[in-house]
Amino acid sequence: MYENVIFYLLLCVIMIVLLITFIMYIVINERKKIRYYNSTILYTTDWDKYYTMVNRQKKVIFYKKVQLFFFMILVKIKRLLVCK
Repeated sequence: MYENVIFYLLLCVIMIVLLITFIMYIVINERKKIRYYNSTILYTTDWDKYYTMVNRQKKVIFYKKVQLFFFMILVKIKRLLVCK
């Protein structure tokens, strides 16, 4: 009986150690992430962070320019179709 108790106690200790190391890994990993343009960027160095942010910013700016162009066309069409 004591052997079973010792085995389960050892198993619990191993599980607790694994749980603590996993929690430490998660905390360290979360500190390396940053929120930028409603998305999470994982970076390891400052250069990687800067480069990733620049690429994301270029995509967002391109999307906004396309959207602005589309709205300008819609306004021109609206002006043509309005009866005065």
